[in-house]
Amino acid sequence: MYEKIQIPLLSLADICARICEQTGAEIIRHGESYITYATPGFLYARNFILKATESELEAILKEIADGLPKGLPGSISFTEALLPENYAEIFERCGFQRFISQTGMIFDMDHGFDETVNENISVMKDDQIVDWSLKVSEGFPKPREDLPFIELNKRDDVITYAYMKGGQIASTGMLLIDPELSGIHEVSTLSPFRGQGQGSAIILRMLQDLKERGIKSVSLQASDLGKKIYTPIGFETVSIIPTWIPAG
Repeated sequence: MYEKIQIPLLSLADICARICEQTGAEIIRHGESYITYATPGFLYARNFILKATESELEAILKEIADGLPKGLPGSISFTEALLPENYAEIFERCGFQRFISQTGMIFDMDHGFDETVNENISVMKDDQIVDWSLKVSEGFPKPREDLPFIELNKRDDVITYAYMKGGQIASTGMLLIDPELSGIHEVSTLSPFRGQGQGSAIILRMLQDLKERGIKSVSLQASDLGKKIYTPIGFETVSIIPTWIPAG
């Protein structure tokens, strides 16, 4: 069983692995140090550092930088507590800059939750995923990533949800089902609909579906805005997950 502090990052890595499997992109395992998910042209192309000392981190960052001219991804995510305390100084010295920082959170099913069924939430069908992807890109905002979402929706272990309001998608969410590392991803609400409870409703629907499958816990990576949704539901903060990218 994984340590709690590791689970949110590994769950994020799992969704990257699923995308690589579906799209034929390369997964490169660099010993025990880090993993590269080389999904060309998508934000999900990323390096995940698992754990490193100062000297190991410098070597990893040099290797990642050397891979940039070859088309390998430069974005790097990691669990903050598993790197040296002065990691930021090392990243900057090696030519990287901070992009975002998220909070790794876990929900334990024993906590309990509101199991009221919300009829506004739909599971997306294949012919709806392009529109779903558009709403994800508008809600964060970020570039559209239709292809990986279309491919992921074909899998039995991935479910995409939408909160429908006035005949359109107001909020989105994605659930990766795994007995050990189930993960919640792509929870996004369009700005005109924020603060109305759609995001919370999608999370609760996901928890219902996980409970039906006998899964005991689930993790996610929360923005500052997202933490305001997840904390009242009962998600526990277990880690900080920064992402750094090449400078310039």
